[in-house]
Amino acid sequence: MKRKVVIIRTVYFVFFALAFFVQGEALAGESVGESFKVGGIFDMTGPTNSIGVPFANGVAEYFSWLNKKGGIGGRKVELIAVDYGYDIQKSTSAFSRLTDRENVIGLLGWGSVDMPLLMQKAVQINLPIISAAARGDAVVGQFNPVVFSIAAAYSQELIAGLNWLIMDSKKRGVARPNVACLYSEPGRESVEALSKACEALGIDLAVKEFVSEKSIGAASQVVRLKNSEAEYVLTFMTLKPLNVILKEAQKIEYKPQFFGCFFAANEALFTMAADHAGKLIIASPVALINQTDVPGIKIIRDFTGKDNLLSQFIAGWVGGMVLAKGIEKGGVKPGMSVEQARRAIIDGLEKFNNEDMQGLTPPMTFTKTDHIGTKGFRLYQADWGKAQFIEIPGDFRSAK
Repeated sequence: MKRKVVIIRTVYFVFFALAFFVQGEALAGESVGESFKVGGIFDMTGPTNSIGVPFANGVAEYFSWLNKKGGIGGRKVELIAVDYGYDIQKSTSAFSRLTDRENVIGLLGWGSVDMPLLMQKAVQINLPIISAAARGDAVVGQFNPVVFSIAAAYSQELIAGLNWLIMDSKKRGVARPNVACLYSEPGRESVEALSKACEALGIDLAVKEFVSEKSIGAASQVVRLKNSEAEYVLTFMTLKPLNVILKEAQKIEYKPQFFGCFFAANEALFTMAADHAGKLIIASPVALINQTDVPGIKIIRDFTGKDNLLSQFIAGWVGGMVLAKGIEKGGVKPGMSVEQARRAIIDGLEKFNNEDMQGLTPPMTFTKTDHIGTKGFRLYQADWGKAQFIEIPGDFRSAK
C-alpha cells in the first residue's frame, strides 16, 4: 500500500493521535525505509502535561522545520509520538509499539519516573534515546551507552544556583546560609545529590519537603519552611506544584528567595502566579524565547511566527536537533537494517565535538564514555513586571 505522508504544523496536539507526521499503515519489516522513523513518548494528558505538551510540540516543530528544508540528505524524518499520560505501564506499552512494530531508529523520552525502566529496555536493542527533558539523577547520573542528554542532571542545575546563593549570602554578611528544599516526583532522586553539595559547601539544608505533582495545596509544608527560617528555597518541581507553593507562601507572608530547576523555567508561570508572585531564580540548559540575539531563537521565532514559546518547547526543539544530527553523522541510509541504523546513530552522536547548536545551548560534545552534551547552565531572574526571565550576568555554571 502506498503510504500517505501528512506533515502537521500545530501548537496543540491531538492527544490521542499516535502519529503526527504519518497516517496509514506502518512500514513492515526491519529495514530503514525511504524516510527516517523516530519515536517520542510524551506526557500530554498527565500531571506534567503543562510542560509535556510544549516539549512535544518543540520536537514536532523541529522535524517539520527540518523536513521543509529538505530533511536529512533529502529524506524526511517521520515522528511517531505517543501520549503516555505519565503512566509507567503505558510508557512501556508505548515503547514496545514504537520499537517492535514501528521499528523507530531513535527515541525522545520524557519522564524521570519512567525513563529508568525504558533505558534498560533500550540498552538491549541498542536504541539511542535523546534525553532532552528527563534529566533526573537516576536517568543521567550514571553513564548509559544508549542515553544522550543535552545537559547534566537537575541536581546540577540547582547546585549551579548555589553559586549565586553563596554570593548573595556573603553580601548580607551571612557565613552559613539556611536553605530548604522542596521536591515532587520527578525530583525525588535528585535531593541526595543536592544535600551532599550543600554539606560540602557549608550550607545548612534545614528542611526537605515533598509536594506531589497532583497537590492542590501545601500549607503544612510551607509553614514548616517558614518555621525553619530558611531564606532560600530550592525546588525540584514542575510548574503546577511550584505555583501552589508560591500561593501558600503568600498566604503566610513568607518571602524567601526561591530557586527552580529547568521545569520551573516556564513563562506560563507569569500568568498563573500573577497574584502571588515570589522572588524566583531558575536555571536552564537552553536559551529562552526572549533572547533574540541567539541565532537558534531567531530561527524558531521566524518559523513558528511566535514570540511566547516556552522553554520546554525550545528543549524539545534541541532534542530533535540532536537526534537529527546523530542520524546525519551516523550516515544512516535506506536499506540499512534497523539494528545497523541504531548503532550508526550512536556512533554519529559520539562524533559530536563542540557541535554548534545555534546558540540554543553551549557547543555540545559526546564521547564514548560521556553522554552529557553540555555541562553549563544559565541562571535567570523572574521579572514579574515584564513577565520574562532575565539572564543574570556572571559565571554561575558550576558550584565552586
